[in-house]
Amino acid sequence: MKLEDFLERGAEAVRITPADLKARKRGASIVEGREILAWLGVELYGFTVKGFAEALDKHLETVSRLVSRAAMRRVEDQAFRERIQRVDSVIAGADGDGR
Repeated sequence: MKLEDFLERGAEAVRITPADLKARKRGASIVEGREILAWLGVELYGFTVKGFAEALDKHLETVSRLVSRAAMRRVEDQAFRERIQRVDSVIAGADGDGR
């Protein structure tokens, strides 16, 4: 799957727009959506932090922080972990077997 397709499907799965992912907005739902998609994209789908940063027009350090925060939240917050699983299921379902 191409990164652009992943971001489009992922944005829909977290109920924000692809434009929201790139925007400077910092609303809680947008930040959480970015965290979920950054973690899934880098850790499960094999996209690079650099590629993700370029696609979102964000600094490399920003995307790295998103991935790190999501990794910590996955361990500490069961509800967050379940949201990640649901989003992954939606993305994977949109592409047959996903990854």
